[in-house]
Amino acid sequence: AIRKFKTLRGVLEAPTEELQAINGVGPHNLFGIKLFQEISERYLKERIMGKKIQLKSSKKVYHYLFQSMQKDKKEIFKVMF
Repeated sequence: AIRKFKTLRGVLEAPTEELQAINGVGPHNLFGIKLFQEISERYLKERIMGKKIQLKSSKKVYHYLFQSMQKDKKEIFKVMF
């Protein structure tokens, strides 16, 4: 799967249909990949929410917002002050 999608992120964000088309990725492997993805996302969100974050540059703001909204399927409006 990494050969096809190049990175771990690519594998984790790949559509289920594309993962199933790869030789050697059966239902159990697919379940494991999606489980790992969900656990990782929840861990990172809990880690971020438990800390007081200082966003002292536009680059840090961008990375924070990108990480917090990258999986959203609909448009989100956030206000930061």
